[in-house]
Amino acid sequence: MARAFATVLAGALVVTLAACIPDAEPERRAPAAFAAIDVPPELAPQEAVVDQVGIVPAASGLPWIVSGVRTGPGGVPEGVVWTLGESGAVAGEPAVLDLPGVVRDLAVAGGAARTVLVGSTWQGGRTSGFLLTSADRADWVPVGLPPEIEGVPLTHVAETGGSVVALGVDPDARVVRGVLVPPSGDPVPLALPEGEGRPTIQGVAGREAMSVVAVSWDDEVGDDVVVTYRSADSGTTWTASELPGDAPRVAGAAATATGFVLTGSVREPGLGGPVSDAAAWYWEPSDGDAWEYLDLRRDDAGTDDQSTGLSAPAVGGDDLAAVYWGDELSASSLVIEDESGDILSQGMSDDNGGIGFGGPSAWDPDERAVRAVLAGDGGAYVTELRDGRWRRLATLATPRRWFRPTEVDAGDGALVVRRAEVSTAGDGWRRWVSSAVYTAGGRGLAERSVDAPWTGEDLALVRAAASDGSEVTITFGWEEGEDAVTVRSWFRPAGGEWAEGSGWPSSGHAEIHDVRAVDGGWVAVGVRADSPEGASVRHAAAWRSEDGLVWTLDEGFEGGDGRSSARHVCLLADGRPWVLGTVVDGDREVDASWVGESTGWERAVIDAEEAFEVDGCVQGDGDARPLLQVQVDGRTELRGTTDGTTFELVGATGRGETFGRVVRVDGTYAAVGTVVATGVERSVLWLSADAEEWQHLVLPTPEPGDQGTVHPDGSDAVVTLAGEGGVRAWRVSDVAQLVDAG
Repeated sequence: MARAFATVLAGALVVTLAACIPDAEPERRAPAAFAAIDVPPELAPQEAVVDQVGIVPAASGLPWIVSGVRTGPGGVPEGVVWTLGESGAVAGEPAVLDLPGVVRDLAVAGGAARTVLVGSTWQGGRTSGFLLTSADRADWVPVGLPPEIEGVPLTHVAETGGSVVALGVDPDARVVRGVLVPPSGDPVPLALPEGEGRPTIQGVAGREAMSVVAVSWDDEVGDDVVVTYRSADSGTTWTASELPGDAPRVAGAAATATGFVLTGSVREPGLGGPVSDAAAWYWEPSDGDAWEYLDLRRDDAGTDDQSTGLSAPAVGGDDLAAVYWGDELSASSLVIEDESGDILSQGMSDDNGGIGFGGPSAWDPDERAVRAVLAGDGGAYVTELRDGRWRRLATLATPRRWFRPTEVDAGDGALVVRRAEVSTAGDGWRRWVSSAVYTAGGRGLAERSVDAPWTGEDLALVRAAASDGSEVTITFGWEEGEDAVTVRSWFRPAGGEWAEGSGWPSSGHAEIHDVRAVDGGWVAVGVRADSPEGASVRHAAAWRSEDGLVWTLDEGFEGGDGRSSARHVCLLADGRPWVLGTVVDGDREVDASWVGESTGWERAVIDAEEAFEVDGCVQGDGDARPLLQVQVDGRTELRGTTDGTTFELVGATGRGETFGRVVRVDGTYAAVGTVVATGVERSVLWLSADAEEWQHLVLPTPEPGDQGTVHPDGSDAVVTLAGEGGVRAWRVSDVAQLVDAG
């Protein structure tokens, strides 16, 4: 059988917790602890946001439908379904699903016999799975789930011949659970065999009594392992086998007329280290346990630092389709695998309707066209690839303007906010990102622009203050009219005026991720490259300044020959600068630290014995050591250090619980994060006097936030929480007193 992939290359936008009792409801504090801060209109969403989209093709007189999670300005996420007309245009307003609480997950599948929606909702801190079925794609009927999976968020679903397989990850047991809904009879609970580490479902497909599931297991050491599970008896028994290829990543699965296909990417060597390249895998029951592996590596792979991949596959008749994505790539191609296994390529237009990112797709065998739903910062659209060209069929959401508080403090309760503005023209759109300082005086956030020296369209901003009250502000962004990402900086002495600095690269690419006052001046860290495009490897870099005005690249700071970055800088107890970032070690990208010595910088890999994700560093003061903040084994850990290379556990959350960036407020440790107990998940403010024993205050928010920040203001803390519905903010007074009272 010939396998045809219609594809398009598109630019990628692509501890000990004393108060955390495992079997107790998260403790609640009096709402008076939080004084709400009014958020100005410009920090609220200006249009609806759509994500978690899915598409199902027409079948036996049933229409095309698109599902998604939509959040209106100031609202909470809700599940919706659009019906498409014959031309692909949206037929009226979407149907809003009758679901309780906040919709967190949504997936769709269907055929002529039955269409099904699965997902999860969050209400009162509890997550619940749901499953809805429809015979006409207009009326949706809930299906009762077995008690053992009611609290499992269902994220993946497959339908075949009226049978439904829906799966999710049980966050407590760290196993994949789900349900089989036969054409008639009661739903049957499913459980896949346990693996090593934390599971992530990457695809599920079914055909008759056969089901295939791809699961990635993260065991915190080395690469994730992708395991395929196959069942020929409706999920009663499962056979497991690892997927071939170097560090494979699966985007989705589909059933073909004779077997199954997975699509995604594998790791390949790039110019500055490992990158990903598009790949696909095939399996038919007659093949035994082996998957046939198809590497769609580009001819010029390895000559740049670009990654590519295939999105989830779509099947129609004997044809397969998948959207092909790539970093900063704009050409398109049609890739065909014939029966002999040869790969043919045929050029297509690079016009994708002004959308630069991929999404789920469906194949229309009668029209020999691909319809894809594309969602991101550029909006949400239904597009069609026909005769080598993309054309937009329907607009589900316009390009989003987003506003997010960052972790950067601007002093005395002020914070740096990043804002994305969007303009549209025809099918195209333009987005620019700016930074601004907001202060939390009175009962509202207000922009403080009187003494802000930076321009409006700088991409990002970092800031630091010295003990004498002097300040440094550094921005980086695209220079208008220039093909370069450049840096600008300003210095202000205590009580003085801003003056612009010098010494930054005038060409190529440079980013500043953090800056810190050190003994004898300032240190800024980030990355640099000869070109802003991916053809040039980005290297970790540090700059020094004695006066905050004149900056010089520190030639002794290096991250090796491969791709590297420097992202955080703190001070050790003896005053030496301590930098955190990443380097390439063999075929892996690993966490590293640099310590500034009198003779230069000493670099060391800090996760050689175990794998973790570095969140940053927490500055010490007095007798308190600086802390390394990491994500490991599904929890946040804080590890103390005196030398920047060896660490001792100080505190940690429970599994499934998190800290955001930990900061010091009047000697107290504070962070926004989550707490989970007996199936209840809440956004909270974590507080500790010593970073060892923690207690929390439940944030008064109607939806779980995805990013929270804390900003010191004397003895108070300004707390923010950003979600799809917008930004919320509070003032917490006398933070240290709250800890003492706990």
